[in-house]
Formats: sequence, C-alpha cells, structure tokens
Amino acid sequence: MTWYVIETLSPDAATVCFAGDKAVEWQSVSRLGGKLGVDLDSVVATVRASGEREDSESEVRGTATRIIAEPALGPDGVVQAVSVWVGAAGDEPTTAPKLGPLYVDLAEYKLVQTLECFMLSANSPADFSADRDPTLFLRKVIRFDKIPEFLQMAANPTEGSKFSCFMNIHHEAGHLMYWLGLARYDHDGKKIRALGQDITEFSAPEVHPAALASVDDGSLSRKSGALLIGFPGDQTQEPVLNYWMTPPPVRLRLNSAEKAGHHLHPDDVAAVWDVQRRLVDAEKTTQLSVFVRIAAGDDDDWVPTQTTFSSYPSETVGPAVLVARVRVLEDSEVAAMNAEAVLSP
Repeated sequence: MTWYVIETLSPDAATVCFAGDKAVEWQSVSRLGGKLGVDLDSVVATVRASGEREDSESEVRGTATRIIAEPALGPDGVVQAVSVWVGAAGDEPTTAPKLGPLYVDLAEYKLVQTLECFMLSANSPADFSADRDPTLFLRKVIRFDKIPEFLQMAANPTEGSKFSCFMNIHHEAGHLMYWLGLARYDHDGKKIRALGQDITEFSAPEVHPAALASVDDGSLSRKSGALLIGFPGDQTQEPVLNYWMTPPPVRLRLNSAEKAGHHLHPDDVAAVWDVQRRLVDAEKTTQLSVFVRIAAGDDDDWVPTQTTFSSYPSETVGPAVLVARVRVLEDSEVAAMNAEAVLSP
C-alpha cells in the first residue's frame, strides 16, 4: 500500500496533499477515507490531539488492516501534517514521506524551522538553528516561481489564505531536490505555517525556462547535450551531475544523473571547481569551457568532452548550480589537443 500526507497547517483545516507518488493538494480527507474504508478524520484528529505516532489494526471491509499515522511537528510542537499508511495486517510500510515543517514569524519576519526541515537539504545537523533569516533559506532555492505570491501572502495575510508550489532545492551534497511546498495563514495572526516535502524520488526538478532557452536539444548524431551540475557546500567533494535538460549524448546514455557514483574523472575535478570559482564574480553571460572526462556506465569508461559552463539563470542560486553544455570529442580532436599541449612552451 502507500503513504498519504495530510496537511494540518491551520486549526480548522486538514486536507490531503500527497498520495502515493503524486501531489494532490487540498483534497478531502473524508473522501479519501471513504475510498480506503477508514475513518481518516478520526485518525488525523487523534494524532493532532496527542502529537504521537499511532499504529493499530482493525478490520476494513472484511480484511485485517494495519493503519499507521505519524505526526510532523512544527517548531512549537503543533502538528502540521500527518502521514498515514494503510496496508494489510502484518505488512511493513515503505519509507515514510520526507517532511519539513516550519513557519514564518510575521512579527519578526523570520523563518522558524524544525531540525527535520533543515536536514532535508543538509549533510549534518551541526549548523542547525531554529531561527533562520529568509535570505539564507532562499540561497538553497534554485527555482521558486511563485515567490511573489508567497511574499504577498506574508505581507497581507487574510483569513483562510493558503499557498502551494513546487520548488527546486540545492542540497549541500550538490544534488538537486524537488519539493512540494504548502502554507496556510494561522488564525492567531502571528504565523504562516508551512510544510516542505521532498518528492525527488517521484518527480524530477523542473528546469528554469531561461536555462532551457539557452541550450539546443543536441545534434542529430547525439554528440552533445546539456545538464545541471551541482557543487557541494564544503567545496571539496566531487561536483554532482544532476539532471539532463536534453537527451544525453549517445556515448553517455548509461550515465544516469540519478545513479550514485563518480561521474567526473578524478584528474578533471580540480579543473571543474576552478571554472566554478571563476564564474563566482563573472558576468552572468560569461561562459567558460574545459576538457572533462565523464563516466559512461562504468567508471573505467571515460568519455572525453568539451564542456562549457555558465551560470544558472536565477538570482538566488549563485554558483551552487551551473549549466553545463557537453560535447563529446572525437578521437582526432583529443589527439590534436594532446599534440598542442606537448608543443606548448
């Protein structure tokens, strides 16, 4: 069976926002409960009142059924979401949804987050702080098209106002994440409660239209392509090849950006980091090219490429993510480059 995420961001609200592998924002809990044969309204109410995980078994339509309900507590202990799993008695659930509760303090205009929210995009809890300046949070946001709507909601909160969006988030380890974001105005007049959910395993991040507009879809012979490369926050680890914005070149077709492992030749990592550092203070339109070998499938199959790097078209990203246009080199081109290097003084 599957997990369902039910947001409880305001005292009189409870709606289904995620079911199985897709977002279904603001759907009826009662309707879902009817389909499942479970009184979900009571399950959610119980968890909201106790703030504790529930794990019970009951008979549903003649079948022994296990029901698990896990709360996601906000920074002040208020239940901001409930994840519910319904399956056969004796079955074990799959991994629970990855949720990050937080709220906006409207009096001080700051974000207050939970450790769970912080760790969705962090490597270590060492730098965790509950209070966070919004600009620091936005530094990890690669794409957030609805930010004007959210700022308007924060500036003029009204009874019953709510907000939903999808965001690309840069993880400290370098890879990109895709989040579902939800928010509601809390009736106490002091908070906007929000929930982030990492749904990367179900949906690939959406690329900024300006980034797509600046690349072609590769040659007919599929010797070129474009992708996003993320740079780990510690500035020492290997950059991460994220998502292809075009079909990858034929020789790199086995190099799935979602596959774990090393994708850059160890001898070329320093050159890629050097390009990234040079682009930090460069004009947004600057492009820098470098010779890079990329793994195709196995790490011992290195494909020589001429890779051109440029900034990602978002003011908040900075150098954390770059656009990389990859062109696979012919053996004759590599030989010529090697000969030129030998002849150079």
